[in-house]
Amino acid sequence: ATLEQSLIFTSLGTTLKDNLLDLGAGATQLVVRIDDIANVPTVEAELNRYFESRNLPWKVLPWYDSKVYSQMVGMFNGIGGLIVTILTVMVGVITSNALLMAFFERIREIGTLRAIGMKKIQVYQLLYTESAIIGVIGALTGLVLGVALVLVGQHIGIPLGGLVNQDVYPALNSASLIVSVAAPILCILVAAAIPIRAASRMSVIESL
Repeated sequence: ATLEQSLIFTSLGTTLKDNLLDLGAGATQLVVRIDDIANVPTVEAELNRYFESRNLPWKVLPWYDSKVYSQMVGMFNGIGGLIVTILTVMVGVITSNALLMAFFERIREIGTLRAIGMKKIQVYQLLYTESAIIGVIGALTGLVLGVALVLVGQHIGIPLGGLVNQDVYPALNSASLIVSVAAPILCILVAAAIPIRAASRMSVIESL
């Protein structure tokens, strides 16, 4: 057993298991970790039946019904949303600036296209198509690298250390994959609006 201030971490040995429920006021919570998340409902039902049969004042509360857990999830979701927002703004600003510089380096090219009869809407389409291609390539490349890192994490685990002393195994889901692809592409297309608008509105004479 390991004692850490007001917490005791230990395995369920025979002696401890027999005396664990007799701690009375000496313990406010007993936390049990099981080997598979799918077994949580079964373990909850069995333990609650056991407590009721012996008139014990204990009740099993799965972690996902805990107020502390809900508060922690809300906090981490809020932090995650803030990080995503900051990264999105940074990517948008950097992308917009890079595309603006790239388009203005091609002023003569755009002017030549306009001089031979290309309309403004066609310039819009051309530049947006280029931006979309860049966005798709970048998003797919990032997706491949991200999936590879997640698969490695699933294989070897990510140690948390400290009091938890447990490995975390990340998981992939369809929502994350869709957002990982759609978000950067949408961000690039939105960020490209200002430089494309500025480039396509220049007169042919100024461009040449």
